[in-house]
Amino acid sequence: MPEWLGIGLQNREHRFDSGRHLQSFEYIVKITRAYANANIALVKYWGKSDLSFNIPAVPSLSMTFDNIGTSVVLAPALDNKHSLKQENLAAQEKALLRLSSFLEIIRARIPYDGYLDISTTSNVPYQAGLASSAAFFAALIKALDNFYEFNLSPQELSKLARIGSASAARSMLGGFVGLHGGLISDEDAYAFEIKLDPSLKLAMIVGIVSAQPKAISSREAMILTQETSPYYSSWLKSAPDDFKYAKKALEDGSFSQLGAIMEHSTLKMHASMWASKPAINYFLPSTLALMSIIIKLRETYGPIAYFTMDAGPNIKILCEDLHINLIKDTLLQSALCEEIFISYPGSGAQVIS
Repeated sequence: MPEWLGIGLQNREHRFDSGRHLQSFEYIVKITRAYANANIALVKYWGKSDLSFNIPAVPSLSMTFDNIGTSVVLAPALDNKHSLKQENLAAQEKALLRLSSFLEIIRARIPYDGYLDISTTSNVPYQAGLASSAAFFAALIKALDNFYEFNLSPQELSKLARIGSASAARSMLGGFVGLHGGLISDEDAYAFEIKLDPSLKLAMIVGIVSAQPKAISSREAMILTQETSPYYSSWLKSAPDDFKYAKKALEDGSFSQLGAIMEHSTLKMHASMWASKPAINYFLPSTLALMSIIIKLRETYGPIAYFTMDAGPNIKILCEDLHINLIKDTLLQSALCEEIFISYPGSGAQVIS
């Protein structure tokens, strides 16, 4: 077995017992574990400017969670193929094919030997619009960097994660994160941290109305929207300004401005999907009811909460931490959520000892 796999014959002992020659062997297998939090885009990207490099059509801005994410464990495979387990079960063929394709793209960029057994666990519902793929690919790239000792910079790691899932580039970093997008090159499409005004103490409340997998994947929905929606061109034109002004609102400490831009970005993205042929609708009746509740809260208490949704029915509510209990109690009273998470800005992808 080649040395790079980290499998070696260690501490060989020879001893004699009653004239018999006994050998004991200890095998040491190199294993790397990494973890990444999911992230939620406050300013959305939707669509690709370059499918082959998975470059987003527009820039985006997100918050990395501190308690909702995915763990990935890498070990060398004995067979000449990659394997994947999700929650201790063999992954579906489609997921394994996507993973294997991604790992071979990485191999072409940064040559490495052998194949990998990969297992993953997560507290993010899969394919429910909660960035499960972003957390997975960010954790995977962080683990690969450690396993093969690539020693890549955060910028380079975010580029590689982007190839698996564009949102994964943002989960490589903690706090509030921007991701370059548009008609740019692969070299320029990376994530970067955004500093916010210290007066902003922000939190995200996640209301799960359904943890069921969505009927159409984000990737398929993006392509259909780009190809068929008459509103998509307007989305492309307006998104860069949303990014610019949301970034400024974070830096200046203007919560109400940030929230208003976030809601507008969300509604424009979903409007472009609704106008596709056929229409793409991720909302459930509970989603719309919760949106109305947040609007009513603002009418009653002022600009204390704003909503966003990704490609899924689950609602995320941005607020300042002093209003968390009021908003959470209101959601509980509505009885519209199967589960409620509260998250603060968290750390980027990291290796776990």
